[in-house]
Amino acid sequence: MGGILGSALALHYRQRLEPDGRGPLLGQRHPRPDHPDRLADRGPEGALQTAGRSGGGKDRSGGILSGSAEIGTLLPGRFVKKKIICVSPNTNIERTWVVPGLHLGGVFHVQQEVLLASGKGINVARGVHLLGQTAMCMGFIAGHIGRLIDDLAQREGLECDWTWVQGESREAFALVDPQAGGGDATLISGQGPQITAADWQRLASTVLEQSRWADLVCFSGSFPPGSPLEAFTQLILRLRDTGKTVWIDCSRDVLQAALEGRPNGIKINSHEAGDLVGFTVSNLETAVRVATRLREQGIEQVVLTMGVQGAIMVDGASAWRVSAAELPGVLSTVGSGDAFLAGLLVGLSKGEDLPAALRSAAAAGGANVLTLGGGNFTPQDFEQAYRSVHLRRIDGSPAYE
Repeated sequence: MGGILGSALALHYRQRLEPDGRGPLLGQRHPRPDHPDRLADRGPEGALQTAGRSGGGKDRSGGILSGSAEIGTLLPGRFVKKKIICVSPNTNIERTWVVPGLHLGGVFHVQQEVLLASGKGINVARGVHLLGQTAMCMGFIAGHIGRLIDDLAQREGLECDWTWVQGESREAFALVDPQAGGGDATLISGQGPQITAADWQRLASTVLEQSRWADLVCFSGSFPPGSPLEAFTQLILRLRDTGKTVWIDCSRDVLQAALEGRPNGIKINSHEAGDLVGFTVSNLETAVRVATRLREQGIEQVVLTMGVQGAIMVDGASAWRVSAAELPGVLSTVGSGDAFLAGLLVGLSKGEDLPAALRSAAAAGGANVLTLGGGNFTPQDFEQAYRSVHLRRIDGSPAYE
């Protein structure tokens, strides 16, 4: 399966690129119909913001890798692609700086720099896009940095429908010291713009509108200051009522609010799980215990990632463990959890059962460590990672094939 998927991705990559390495549609804008009553469609100065980006391929330093997929549905008079909606309320630009020997109090020069539109939801959308599926980026953006976020996302071929607000979007820095080994990074990020209840209502309305052309909706990352968490809970309930599958990758109070909305699935890491339950989650036994407890709260599917120990998945029928990918040359682990969620959602959107989607998730998360930038990987690295991961039932049953 991995070889077929990897070869298909590589072929898709070659077909999408022009001889100069740029996507054939790079830089083109495809505006949506104007909704004058929707402030979310307009920037701070009232200029119409466009969505529906198209693009081509990506190298290891932050270009573009593949275009959109062909999954869709028929509506009266037109064909509409099915999308995976990736909501990142607190968007940012992220500068990844490679700084050998980094420590406090010194003077250093950046050896390598990658600049990308980011926020966990945008990272997920990037991974979805690289796996050949259509993703829609949504969230708050503001000010000059907001315009840069939009421009960077457009250059990658990501479809976007932003909610513009007052203030300034945040910046984030990922500082990587290659001499330290292991791919760990120091992360520094701003707070983001102040959000009002009216701002949130506009975002919620836009998400509900776009969800008409989607089956899967995910919410990822932190929320900007002022975000009304009760309204977030209500948005999840509304999406569930309309038959959408909702996945959550958040932490602390945002995760608590999400749980009250009973999403279909959550993906958390061991640190987030520890914050949630009040004890350290460091091994398989405690991970299964936490996942089972969350299942008992009404969550259908729980995925808990544990770094080099892999990840587990618990649903109503079974429990599975997938190993971490075994790959040489780790550059940075930043965004691996987002790439993991992208692989999971793409698998589910294609009708794979959860164990099979879990294996694709582990492959995407593993491939991410070989490339700078969150949710960023090549088809070749994905295929290599897919071959290296192993999936087993936690009860000791034979491996899933």
